[in-house]
Amino acid sequence: MAIIAVLLIALLHRTFSRRGEQEQQQASQPHSEAGKSTLGAAVQKSPRLGRIKTAPQEARPNAVPRSSWSRPPPGSRREARSPEQQQAYYEAAVTAATQSDDAGDRQYALRSVADSISDDDLDRALDLLQSINRWEDKIHFAQSVVSRLAAVAPDEAAALVDRLKGQKRLKELLYGEIGRQWARSDVDGALGWLEQLPPDKLRFRAIEGIVGTWLASDRKAAAQWLGGIVDVRDLRGISETVGDTWARVDRQGAYQWAAGMQDGRARSMALVSIAAAWAREEPSAAAAWAAEFPSGNGRMNAMISTAVIYAQKDPEGAADWFQGLPNDREKTNSFMSAAAAWGMKDAAAAADWVESVNDGSLQVAALRIVLENWARNDKDAAIDWTRESTLTEEIKELLLKPYE
Repeated sequence: MAIIAVLLIALLHRTFSRRGEQEQQQASQPHSEAGKSTLGAAVQKSPRLGRIKTAPQEARPNAVPRSSWSRPPPGSRREARSPEQQQAYYEAAVTAATQSDDAGDRQYALRSVADSISDDDLDRALDLLQSINRWEDKIHFAQSVVSRLAAVAPDEAAALVDRLKGQKRLKELLYGEIGRQWARSDVDGALGWLEQLPPDKLRFRAIEGIVGTWLASDRKAAAQWLGGIVDVRDLRGISETVGDTWARVDRQGAYQWAAGMQDGRARSMALVSIAAAWAREEPSAAAAWAAEFPSGNGRMNAMISTAVIYAQKDPEGAADWFQGLPNDREKTNSFMSAAAAWGMKDAAAAADWVESVNDGSLQVAALRIVLENWARNDKDAAIDWTRESTLTEEIKELLLKPYE
């Protein structure tokens, strides 16, 4: 069960919260004066940042009144802007970005600041980044700034990010963004950058960013390069994300890459992510594919990843699929994981689904997990569902015993 729990947590983290992984992170300590001057020097040595072309601001309903930062200030974009106008604009945007209770207003203001950045006020933008407490706002602003810089000077964007202190998770995300932008204009240059990086999470995220862009522009070359990776640390670090990305554009190519890995752990991680990517589009076909894997951890993990998605996209189809599987540990673990994962999102629906699966011992074990999680939030509702279910009185008594 401990193994199942670990697998389930990992799956939930990736499958159901892919965009909304809401990490809470405290803001780091402000830069020292020396740190600020070094950061500024990393970018100010080149005038290229001032030539970034910015897209027009997106139209957005004015649900909340905004100060002058929400309108292009006098002289913005094409006209010269006086130092006084720029300062007033910047201060108004920063106030909205740090004090507004509306997430849309905050991020719109942060984007306004990012769009106005030039060589002269980069240091202030970095100070603002350090002062932002909300993790999602910090990500939004940092990615806006780094993405614009990386589009014209990726090496300088990397140097800038390297100066950030105490921001490990943020640096990982930004390395991925630099890799994406760099590969759009110069894949060889991006690969040369990789050669300078040690085998850690920053390198892994950079590889993922580069490969994500490269697979879309030159799949054959990207596949050939990926096939040449022999460092087990790299393979384990990227197999999950790259497997998912590759499977979206070429599932067969992704499978051949994964199946050819000599390292069992990396191979299993890649196959699981490929199965999950397929399951989001065709859960029935993905589940049947996963069930045909050779017996072992790879098969079990792939079945778990597809089952979690299948049960929620097509409950009846998933129930039929489970009932047709042989009674082995892969079936047990994937069924329990699917029930538990769904139960965390919608306990009543998950309980109804488990009730529909005609498999006595498996059904009772899964219901125990669903009801236990449900009871933590609403014990009365969990008890009422059990009493009103079509389960036998014997099973009801067994399930209700912990709550008497």
